[in-house]
Amino acid sequence: MGRRLKQFAYLCLFLVFLAGVAGLFYVTFLRAAPSCFDGRLNQGEENIDCGGPCRALCIPTNLLPVTEISAPRVFRPSTSTVAVLVELQNPNAGAGIRQLPYTITVAGSSGAPLELRGATSIYPSEFRRFVLVRPAGSLSGTISARLTLATTSISWAPAEQFSRPDLSVVSTQTTSTAEGVRVEGTVTSDDALAVTEVTVVALFYDSFGNPMGASQTVIPRLLAGESTRFSIAYPPQPAIDADATQVIVYGYRP
Repeated sequence: MGRRLKQFAYLCLFLVFLAGVAGLFYVTFLRAAPSCFDGRLNQGEENIDCGGPCRALCIPTNLLPVTEISAPRVFRPSTSTVAVLVELQNPNAGAGIRQLPYTITVAGSSGAPLELRGATSIYPSEFRRFVLVRPAGSLSGTISARLTLATTSISWAPAEQFSRPDLSVVSTQTTSTAEGVRVEGTVTSDDALAVTEVTVVALFYDSFGNPMGASQTVIPRLLAGESTRFSIAYPPQPAIDADATQVIVYGYRP
């Protein structure tokens, strides 16, 4: 072997040695230990940073979007207000949404459109209704609404961490007079935990089953095993059949 070839071989061995020393130094002193927040699948997780040794549960990757049951229904409780009923369905049994941003655009035959923004929650496999009552502004004529659900910034939660509270409505009574319609009853919690926010929705129909109005009330907090009274008022509507009123309760627990 020539002198130059030997020198080249020694140089290669020296470079390999230096690379080994540098790699050992990096592994020992510089490389961060695997964690549940490093964005890598590197310590037996079921997916990146979730499952296995990580506390966070993995959200299914084949989630279906939340859908509208129908276009938002618009009612006119009075000449100065509009009530918008939204009906949503979450087809996913394995996951719910803690925060689902939305935009509702309300437009009439004339007048400036209204743009209503907010966020709602929906549990796994839940059929969710909510009502927004707002000043009508200059809207007049035939009024319709369009719902746009967020496709990003959605706070998904696995079913194991986001289960629907066990709530029920009892002793409901609807009375309709010249002064208005009033729904009263009791919400009872059979849940083991406190519910941060309880929403009671009242849907009004005529004697033929046609929807005539919608409203809701919010109870700020309901403790485990607690019961509380609620009351929902609605402007007078002669066509409403008090006996056909439907009352639904929803709970939210972060």
